[in-house]
Amino acid sequence: MHAGKLILLSTVLWGLMACQSTSSDGLEELKAQYDFAVADASQITKVIISDKQPSTVVLERVGNRWVVGEEQWPVRQDVIEVLLETLSKVTLKHFVQQSAVEQVNQRMEVYGRWVEVYAGDQLIKKYIVGTETPDMLGTYYKMAGSDLPFAVYIQG
Repeated sequence: MHAGKLILLSTVLWGLMACQSTSSDGLEELKAQYDFAVADASQITKVIISDKQPSTVVLERVGNRWVVGEEQWPVRQDVIEVLLETLSKVTLKHFVQQSAVEQVNQRMEVYGRWVEVYAGDQLIKKYIVGTETPDMLGTYYKMAGSDLPFAVYIQG
């Protein structure tokens, strides 16, 4: 129990140190690095998922239905509902410990999937989805252009 409190305290302190910045909006800059959720999933019109193989899947809303690929194959409604729910409900679980950042980033580079989310022609989110957290209750995410991965989950 004592070790758990120590880990929590060190994580909070690391997060606070990461927030310190010469600019007044250091906290906002940090929050932008872990704000993975799309506020309004109904605005999403296209999702591109790719990996290093390279393989890419393009899901696009055409009218009131979702299609995949240039052939515009229909996407199962239950699948797109789960994806849209995930895109809108993903939330920060905890910061990654400083000592684990390099290893998590390396695993994300190897096993990660890049996700691009569009509203119309505007790219609104771009991040990499990595592997599961050690407790298997979260997943590592990292915003494009950021060096910091974060553990995220879906509440509930």
